[in-house]
Amino acid sequence: MKYFIEKNISCSNSLQCSNNIREKIESKFICKIMSTKDNDIVNGSISILHEKRNHKITVEFYEKNETQNVGAAFEKLKNIPTQTEIEHAI
Repeated sequence: MKYFIEKNISCSNSLQCSNNIREKIESKFICKIMSTKDNDIVNGSISILHEKRNHKITVEFYEKNETQNVGAAFEKLKNIPTQTEIEHAI
């Protein structure tokens, strides 16, 4: 499930901003959307375009489980949040 969200915010540090948005989603929905280790199990992905006063955020949750020979495994969440739920979380 892929969601496209526009958020009217501005930031001075794109890395800190990205981490804040990602952490809010991960915390609210008890998931992992960014792999930090080779053996992580991730539930989705996030991409953020930082434009002045208008962030374009793409959040994707995997719809099936997949294991890789190398790298992170992809796991579907039991309850995938809706776009509205994600918008409220961030």
